Amino acid sequence: MKQQLVLFSAFIILIAIVSAAPQQVLDVRESVVNIKLSQSQTKTASFRVFNGGTTPLSISYDTSALDLIDRDGDRISLAFSDPSPISPNTEANVTITAHADRRVDLENYGGKVTVRDRNSPANDTFVLNIDVSPEVCNY
Repeated sequence: MKQQLVLFSAFIILIAIVSAAPQQVLDVRESVVNIKLSQSQTKTASFRVFNGGTTPLSISYDTSALDLIDRDGDRISLAFSDPSPISPNTEANVTITAHADRRVDLENYGGKVTVRDRNSPANDTFVLNIDVSPEVCNY
């Protein structure tokens, strides 16, 4: 009986420790972000990241799944703002700055971006679509 009481107490303590552990919940509010630009042009777009966890988020961006280079090596360059840390139960805006090389091909670029917390496995993704099209003059 005493051994069962000890095991039961240990089980209750383990549950208390696990439920008190910090929880990280990272939610990118937009599922798709679109940027339209012309050759040699720079444009920005934004998306929101919500921290639904119990500790601050420090975020980073994985863009390895993006197609940003045309057939002859011209590219789209990206820069992300850093809103870190994002406090629990708050939302932060992130700005993406995209710049197209002068001779980048007129086509669509992009793919999946993963937003990660640097201190936990929490992450979320969104699709970034970049449309490089000719600049149209209005007369």
